[in-house]
Amino acid sequence: MIFGPDLLVVLIAFIFVLGFLGISIWAIIDVSSHSKEDFDSAGSSKTVWIILIAVFTVAYGFGSLIAIYYLLRVRPKVLKVEGQALGGVNRPGNSGGSPAWERGWNHGKEANWVQEVSV
Repeated sequence: MIFGPDLLVVLIAFIFVLGFLGISIWAIIDVSSHSKEDFDSAGSSKTVWIILIAVFTVAYGFGSLIAIYYLLRVRPKVLKVEGQALGGVNRPGNSGGSPAWERGWNHGKEANWVQEVSV
């Protein structure tokens, strides 16, 4: 059995392992939540990112480093492409320039827009 300071070291290591695993899982879920077209437009591949993060996490244990790279470097590009796609829709208050969330556009206004169009 592990007691004393050794227990603390084991618990800290366990927390780090869970944290790194959580980052990898978060990144895989995030990659999966975006369309292939958004990745293609951002100059990347959805399939490659899922495989890289999953294989390096399971087989080598350092997939979290790849996941962190994806979250910090690739994800912003994909979100920018996705935002441009959303920002290009012609809706009230939308000039097509900036993404909807930067203008404070919300679902309540969308519901009003749908009602105005259908009347």
